Parts: sequence; C-alpha cells; structure tokens
Amino acid sequence: MTETSASHMRRYILILVMIAVLAALIMFSARSGLSYIAQYRLHAAIDSWIKNSDQKPLLNEWQEMQSMAADALAADTSNPDLHNGLGRLHEYRASSMALSKQESLQQMQHAIQHYRQVILLRPAWPYGYLNLVSSKARIGALDTEFSQSLLQLVKRAPWERNTLPAIVEYSTYAWPHLQKGTRTQLQPYLLQAAEKRTKDVKKSLQQTNLLNFFCSIIARKETDLTLCR
Repeated sequence: MTETSASHMRRYILILVMIAVLAALIMFSARSGLSYIAQYRLHAAIDSWIKNSDQKPLLNEWQEMQSMAADALAADTSNPDLHNGLGRLHEYRASSMALSKQESLQQMQHAIQHYRQVILLRPAWPYGYLNLVSSKARIGALDTEFSQSLLQLVKRAPWERNTLPAIVEYSTYAWPHLQKGTRTQLQPYLLQAAEKRTKDVKKSLQQTNLLNFFCSIIARKETDLTLCR
C-alpha cells in the first residue's frame, strides 16, 4: 500500500468514526428529548388531576399517559424521573380512581416497584425513599424495607420542609411495628424535631390523630417537651 493509499484509508476510517459518533449523539439527544417530554407531561398531568379533584381523568386518559411514559421508559430504562412519574401515576390510580381493593393494591405494588428503581438509580435523592415509605405505609407493608427506607430518609433529608413532617408522621404511625433497633435510631431525631420544629410536627401529628400517641409513647419521658404540654 502506497503512502497516499494509507492516508486515504486513515481519512476514510476517521470519517466513519465521526459519522458513528454523530449518529450516537443524535440518538442520545432524541432519546433524552423523548424522556424529558414524557416526564414533563406525566408530572404536569398528575399535578393537574390532583389540583382539580372534581375533574378526574377518564380511564382512557390515564392509559394513554401510562402508555406514553412506558414507551419513553423502554427507550431510556435508566431514567429515574420516568420511574418516579410512573410510580406517581400508579399511586394516583390506586387512590383516586374507582378500583376494587385488590386492583388498588396491585396499582400500589406497581408504584412501589418504580420507587425501588428510583432509589437504585438515584440513591442520594431523598424523595425516592419518601415515596417508597409513603406507598408502603398506605398498604400496611411496615416491613424491613420500610424501616430501612425511613432511616435513609432521616439520614438524607432530616430537616427539609417537605420531608420532616412526613418522617415524623410515618415514624409515629409505624412505631408499634418497628424493631427496637430502629426505634432507638429514630427516637433522638423525633424528639429533636419536636423541640426545634414544634409547629410543623404538631400540625402533621394533629392532622393524622397521632399527637397523643407521640407524646404518651415516644416522648413519654420528655416532660418538658413543648409539643406535649
């Protein structure tokens, strides 16, 4: 092979590589665009349904949204936002659309599966744990996974405005079912939250009729706790 032929060959290979890279970038951009559109539409629709509770979606509207999100997820399986959106979608159907008890349970189980994927793909994000804890509490699945997720939530977002009331509420609700070790880890945080964020904690516990239980069982030795006076 002459030097000129070798040069042409190198140039040809370089062009092929550039074409392949460009094609990959185009495919990635298209997939990312589809994912973004799907997750935006999904969360916007759910938020709208929740806000306008008197205008619940028809079953075919819910199915179209689920199909769109599932198609996007099939092209982007490692997208935690799509998993989170699908979790919310199944959770909405379980709680807000007419279903039998068994059908509602199945929808919640689908939601839980998606929230597990969110945690797997984005382990530092607290809301994956919050959604999993919330879903499991709603079906009474107060198991080891529930306890571990609750502890992870305390570890990652103990003082956020959107997480603190939920942590206190779910910890108090599940207290009789938690193992001693889990209670030991949770109790200092719960007492500190009750003292430092009394207003938020009181509001959350009163709304769920858990205030008396919290004061009599969890904070029984803390006679000076402002929350329980």
